[in-house]
Amino acid sequence: MIRRAICAVLLVCIAATAYAADEKAKTSDQDDPIGRKLSDRIGPFLQTGHFYRTDADLLAAWRKKYEQLTVEEKVHYCVFQLRNESWSEMFPVWSDKPYSMEPEGTASRELIKLGRAAMPQLLPALGCRISTKMYPSRHMGLRPWLVQDAALDTIEHIACRDFGEAGLFKVSGVGEEGRQEIRKNIAVWWEKNKGADEVQWAKEVLFSEIGVSGRSRDFAIDSLYHRLGEESYPFLAKAYQRLPKGREHVDGYDETRSIKEQILYWLLKAPTKNEKTVFSSAVLDAPLSVRIDGAKGLWAIGDSSGLEAMVKETDRMLTTFGSPRLDSEDDNLVSFLARCNTPRSRETVYKCLQGSNPYLREAAIRSVPSLRMEKAVRALPELFADPFILGGSYTEYTGNVARTVPPRLVCDEAAETFAHVVPDAPRYDGTTPETQQSSIDKMKQWWKENGPKLRWDEKRGMLVRQTKE
Repeated sequence: MIRRAICAVLLVCIAATAYAADEKAKTSDQDDPIGRKLSDRIGPFLQTGHFYRTDADLLAAWRKKYEQLTVEEKVHYCVFQLRNESWSEMFPVWSDKPYSMEPEGTASRELIKLGRAAMPQLLPALGCRISTKMYPSRHMGLRPWLVQDAALDTIEHIACRDFGEAGLFKVSGVGEEGRQEIRKNIAVWWEKNKGADEVQWAKEVLFSEIGVSGRSRDFAIDSLYHRLGEESYPFLAKAYQRLPKGREHVDGYDETRSIKEQILYWLLKAPTKNEKTVFSSAVLDAPLSVRIDGAKGLWAIGDSSGLEAMVKETDRMLTTFGSPRLDSEDDNLVSFLARCNTPRSRETVYKCLQGSNPYLREAAIRSVPSLRMEKAVRALPELFADPFILGGSYTEYTGNVARTVPPRLVCDEAAETFAHVVPDAPRYDGTTPETQQSSIDKMKQWWKENGPKLRWDEKRGMLVRQTKE
């Protein structure tokens, strides 16, 4: 009996050792032979996007090779290519279109699109400590994600769930015990849910009443739109209607505000009358950014009630001093009024030039070229003495050369815009405080001498010199 017990213990120890060795092999620095072979054959994943320009012929040749791969081969290739992925918080890769047959902008975005098919290969990648070229925070110096961090982020986007504690380095930033806990949690979730698909996972999170973070809901909203396109609208509309009424004067980190803006962003891609209830609700919601998006949606489907509400909102704000709102809500409001291009909306923008609210003045100044309104152009010189400071000085780098950009005042915005809509006026130079003031002084004098002589060119939307007959 004792001998059998000893043998049983030995067998357990051998099994545990074998399991540990197997786990170590799975979670050590990854060297997937299939992924390596495909990478040698196809080359690195060619990133695309606004900040990542790639030669068209080179991209076409790469895509031709990539599109010949099976789904399983694409997964092996893309997981292996995570080590070569390159982006930063300041220069991200993002897509605002539904998924298509074309590859996404990066290997990780492509893996998210591939979805549940990528999970079996992403699980062992959670142990890969090879460095990538992804820098998720400008506040943490030159600290890149490891492949395991990128793999976790990809899994969370696919599953629409958070695994582990909040943070940017959720795998590499914790100890081995923490990493094992994350891998265990994901493995348990995958075993339980692998029979479902990405849409089901997203809907489950989006409509869950408890225990779901705002970040997970963000993943679910994006996943539904990217995978279903306009077919996601009924789900997104339903999710919006279930949210509590928003609050005024909240920042961009407010969870309710963030989710509502995200839903409205996708609904505004192709709005229809089916979403009218959501847009009408948003116009009466809070904060201002949500109301503006609601008004945009109503205007897009031919309903002017949202515009009317924004005109009244602007009239109310004209008599206040205003406040610097996150995400430039004032600029968004005035830009919407200018784009609507009705007599009343254009007149409201013009009134902002003379109102007490400096942030509305700034936004209205920027909208003057699109207004194509003579009296708005002639109102700009009245703002050449406006001393309100819109933004402080900062350091700008061109290569290794640094220069200090001076503070920006309302009068500077007015002068720069004036030079665009009055082509014969002196140019504005905002290089230093001295050139700023010198430019404005020259414009003042030039306007005093030439303003009455200028005529309005309706076709160009500019004030120009009188021409001799």
